This record gives sequence, structure tokens and C-alpha cells, in this order.
Amino acid sequence: MPRGICLYEDGDSERAYPLLCKEAASERKPGWATFYKAAIEAERAGDIHILEQVIPLIEQVIDDDVLYHIQGSLCCKMGQRDRGLELMRTAVTRNPNDRNRIVLATHLVEGDEEEQAEAIEILKEVLRDYPRSWVALWHLGYHAEDVDPQKAFEFYARASLIRPRCAALHVELGRVLSLLEEYEDAIAEYEIALELAPGSSGIEAANPLEIFGGLSYCHFQLENDSAARAFAYKALKLDPSDSYAQEMLLELDRVDPAGEV
Repeated sequence: MPRGICLYEDGDSERAYPLLCKEAASERKPGWATFYKAAIEAERAGDIHILEQVIPLIEQVIDDDVLYHIQGSLCCKMGQRDRGLELMRTAVTRNPNDRNRIVLATHLVEGDEEEQAEAIEILKEVLRDYPRSWVALWHLGYHAEDVDPQKAFEFYARASLIRPRCAALHVELGRVLSLLEEYEDAIAEYEIALELAPGSSGIEAANPLEIFGGLSYCHFQLENDSAARAFAYKALKLDPSDSYAQEMLLELDRVDPAGEV
């Protein structure tokens, strides 16, 4: 088995991606597995150049519904949204599984109100057919945040019960709990995310900057100024240009000029 695929299946996307692309470009006898995995990784990374090279190779050896949604995503990234949605709808027609429908919904939600409503209905249908689809629950939570944070929390909590070690879901829970002004519970979720983050990858990965920012904000709201400062400084240590952490420290200096970490 090609080394790139081994790394990919072990969850090491960072090292797998360049190897997959190299293997896909160098194989003399087309083997769909390498091309297929390279296309998935390139699509996730938004690497249009690699996708343009890899997809024609895949078409020589495989006719698969996943190819349609990968091509659809490529078209959307290249500004050919109508064509992209058409290809993704073809994928759903060929195989209406949860994956294909969720991919279509995530692109529809970027459209007008009618397409957004269609996206939500698709996600609800997925959940009826696949009650343990934590990804559908996650997306439904995300779409509910602005209009109904409590409903968003319920979706995220259900998803987290199914996927308890998903760092990104705990970040979502932390954020929506802070919207509900449940700051102590939000801190608990952010701390779980921080613990899980080092071993997370792909869509389950969590951004430490977002975690530190969330922890800083929640502690600030609870008037735990020293903890708020400490997490803001941790964020700046990762990225000295992080504007949120900079603004938090300015606000802390305003309310507590003599504060110490």
C-alpha cells in the first residue's frame, strides 16, 4: 500500500497530503486508491491545482458518487457554483447517503434564503435516516446559533454524546454556552477541547487560539481577571498578531489597571 494512504488512514493528514499527491502524479499504472485519497485531501485543503490534475486521473479508473461531490466542491471553489451544485445533486441522486447529502447542504447554506432553507431540510432528513449522524447534528447546531442558541446547544450536546472525543464539538459547546451566559459550563467545555486538541485532526481538530480566546472571555465575564489575562497571553504567544487577545488585554487594562497574571 502506498505510504501516503497508510498515513492518511492513520489520521496523519498533514504528512499524507503531499505524499498522496506525489504518488498520484507518479503512478504509471492508474490505481484509483491513491488518486481518490489525493483528491479527498486536496479538496479538504482547497488545493485547486492538485484537484485539476488528480480528478481526470480518477475518471479513468472509477465512476463513483464521491467523485461528483469532489468535482462539485472544485467547481464552487472556482466560481462555478451552479455547476458545482448540479454535480453534488447528481452524487445525492446516485447515492443518497448521509455524506453526499451533508456535502450538498454545506454548499447550499452559502446561498440565498431558499437554498439555506433547503439545506436545513436536507440535514433534518439525514438525521431522520441516520439518527447517529453527529456531523448532521453539528451543522444543524451551527445554523441555529444566531437564531436560537439553546437549540444550537441541544444539537451540539447530542453530537458530542455520539462523538465525545471531538475537540471541535467541545469548542462549539463552549461558544454557545457563552452565548447563553453559562460561563462556568462554557469553561468546562473549552478545557475538554484543550485537552483533546493535540490528538485531533481533520474536521475534529480545534484551533487553540479559539480555545484560549473563549477561556479568556468566559473568565472575564466571571470577573476572574487574572485567568482572563493568562489565557489572552497564551493566545498571543501562539500568534502575536491575534487581535481578539490584544483587545481583551486592553479591556482588562481598562477595568483592572494593576492586574497581574
